[in-house]
Amino acid sequence: MGMDTSGIACCFNEESNKMLEDYRKDGLADTSLATADAVASKDFSGSSILEVGCGFGGLTLELLRRGASKAVGIDLSPRMVELARKMAADAALSERAEFELGDGAAADLPKSDVVILDGVLC
Repeated sequence: MGMDTSGIACCFNEESNKMLEDYRKDGLADTSLATADAVASKDFSGSSILEVGCGFGGLTLELLRRGASKAVGIDLSPRMVELARKMAADAALSERAEFELGDGAAADLPKSDVVILDGVLC
């Protein structure tokens, strides 16, 4: 029997527009930017990325821009997944980015070269 995550998803559904607005105004949060810089400091070109708790996809898409070949993001919030898919389409990255609704602690996750949990335990 899985854990009920609907309360968590609900909070992020409600906060999604504000979080996206902040990203569009200020860019990636400091921790996300540090994560992107750390991953990009290694030769990760052509690597696959998995981001658990991807939110609206800002970090995932940034890593694609910096050289990852493909990325999968998973999030509990339907609204966040919807926004991530739209952002990927707007950035012409839909062919390399896949965003899924799910619980990263319970889902069957794809094998990936780099796995990120940025802000999952907030």
